Amino acid sequence: MGDPVDADTTIEVTLTEWSVDAPDSVAAGTIAIDAVNNGTEPHEVVIVQGDSYESLPRGEHGEVLEDELAEGALIGEIEAFPAGETCTGVFDLTPGTYVLICNIVEEEDGETVSHPAEGMVTTITVT
Repeated sequence: MGDPVDADTTIEVTLTEWSVDAPDSVAAGTIAIDAVNNGTEPHEVVIVQGDSYESLPRGEHGEVLEDELAEGALIGEIEAFPAGETCTGVFDLTPGTYVLICNIVEEEDGETVSHPAEGMVTTITVT
């Protein structure tokens, strides 16, 4: 992680139940991601180089199995942070396709809730 001041570009990624909204594309370089949690629960942003969420190794609840990703595919993450807050991470992104995922799986009232399976994934193209 670097300093957001040194980033080539800053993009906003908005998290809500159950979506991740981000620009469709961004120029390659050092990218600051301002993750805005407009939801009511904690969320995170995991950045994976890959064609789609469906192409990534997933567990029984739809979570991406980060330990089973190809070497170098896991770019980094903005750890889970509370609703109503904004957190920023800085990542070096080369041209390609990336999947942004809230990879949280939790138990609520005795039921498993998988944020990625509920739709908290999106894809961006880095040119």
